[in-house]
Amino acid sequence: MTAAEAILELLPWIGAMSNTPVSLLEIGPPLVGQGFTQEDILDALMNIDGRTIELLPHNMVRLVNR
Repeated sequence: MTAAEAILELLPWIGAMSNTPVSLLEIGPPLVGQGFTQEDILDALMNIDGRTIELLPHNMVRLVNR
């Protein structure tokens, strides 16, 4: 599983929806626990930003088009 796939799988489980953003601080620990580095996570977030997720101010993220 890639970091992007792990992020997209995790977001609904922690309550992220198009109208409900969640803190990036909530996704980091579970992904690091799966063996992903902070760099892996950041690269994945940058690659999927605007397509499946939207990065928001104050370290928040939400799903889009779901």
